[in-house]
Amino acid sequence: MKKSTELLISPSLFTLFVFLLINKNWYKADYILLDRIPKSVVKNLRREGAKVIYIYSGDSIGKSLFSKVLRIIIRNFEHLRLWWIYKGEYKYSRIYGNDEIISSVPFRKFGITVIEDGSFNLQSKDFFEARVKKMHKYILTRLMYKNVCSYIPYGYDNFVNKIILTHEKGIDSNINHKVERVCLKTLWESKGKVERTAIQNVFGMSSDLVNSLNNYSTVLLTQPFGKKEGGFMPEKDKVSIYFNLLKGSSYNSLLIKTHYAEKTNYRKYFKDSLVIDQPIPFQFFELFNYHPSKVITISSSAALKYKNENCEIIFTGTEIDKRIVEMYGIVRL
Repeated sequence: MKKSTELLISPSLFTLFVFLLINKNWYKADYILLDRIPKSVVKNLRREGAKVIYIYSGDSIGKSLFSKVLRIIIRNFEHLRLWWIYKGEYKYSRIYGNDEIISSVPFRKFGITVIEDGSFNLQSKDFFEARVKKMHKYILTRLMYKNVCSYIPYGYDNFVNKIILTHEKGIDSNINHKVERVCLKTLWESKGKVERTAIQNVFGMSSDLVNSLNNYSTVLLTQPFGKKEGGFMPEKDKVSIYFNLLKGSSYNSLLIKTHYAEKTNYRKYFKDSLVIDQPIPFQFFELFNYHPSKVITISSSAALKYKNENCEIIFTGTEIDKRIVEMYGIVRL
């Protein structure tokens, strides 16, 4: 195994995006990525020379009792597979990413620099204490690792001394001292032309798409709440919420940026709009000077970037539906 290298552990496309921007040698790093991140991104990373271990979470196999049992089996198997790959040897100088997911458990004791991962970064310690007990209820990690259920993720544990965010709004005051704020635009502009092109290639960001962005003044940011993507809401309910939020909007000038984990075909519902369902972080668009006049979302933190830029933000918050609150907690603008 390589020595003195870096590791990113993540289920999030945005976390991966931030890592590529903050790390000058990202193509030499190792990655443990969950299957919420599309395979196309993994293939593109590997083409750039990175070593990627792809972990299956079982999130998208349904909600029946059999599916729940199968998901537990998959997660235990994947944890054993990861343990076998490393055989207890974790020789990394720095570890980044998400310290909550099962794949991060063996690495926690070395300290993980947490990188922003959406609205979960805004949740309280109490929220995660309850969530941790539920996550490890039937998982092998409870037997293999001492005190696994007492570890509070997203920067609350003492092993974490740094949290990298693109904003600080709403984070718990008890961990605010750990925050290092980064500016994506500044990081992007510090990259050379060759590296910028390589990062665009990882996410499949074409020049034609870049050139078309400013034709669309309104943006809808969707989220993976539907049952098709392992969520908790029928597709018709999710789409109905978005139709209500878009009342009075012109669909001809509407850009719909779907969440990369979604399986809903929004083109079927919004035939006159531009639907971008490629695995591209919405925050990438700002690096190409995209300035919409309105951004609409339920609770996507990606909308926060435009709050102080003469842009109308419609951020309903998770309380728009009790099922969303149960999963994500209360998130407000």
